[in-house]
Amino acid sequence: SRLRQFANAFHNAFILGKQKTGLQNLRAQAAALKQELADKELFKYQREQELRKLQGEKIKLRRQAEVSEKRAKDIYAEVQSVLDSKDEKTAEAKHRRDEAEKRYIEICDENERKRSELQSIVVKHDVRRNELRADIEKLELELRRRTDISETLAVKRAKMEM
Repeated sequence: SRLRQFANAFHNAFILGKQKTGLQNLRAQAAALKQELADKELFKYQREQELRKLQGEKIKLRRQAEVSEKRAKDIYAEVQSVLDSKDEKTAEAKHRRDEAEKRYIEICDENERKRSELQSIVVKHDVRRNELRADIEKLELELRRRTDISETLAVKRAKMEM
């Protein structure tokens, strides 16, 4: 009977140990799940905050768009009113613009003509510079030749005087 009690006690202790281990595992899982839930709730809260912020920005942008659209309509109406009531001034302004464009074209043509003249002068200058360089080279060669002849004559005179 004692052996049986000992076996029952051992068996009960073994089962209790298993239950404690299982309970500890369940508590660890519960803690992990609670942490995961807290993380997800924080993530959800952050996303809700971002959503509220984006919704606020959307409302703000929508209001800005409405204000811009109203302003554009007002400007359009004002411009249309000015155009309707100021046809004469518009025609005068168009005439002035046409005259300005005509003057601009004349100035551009004059500038192009002057550029062509300047280019012609530059080309002539380059040709003249090249001619002068060629003349300088000829003169330098002639000077070297005469210097060589002079030196040769000086050597010959020195030999003859000796």
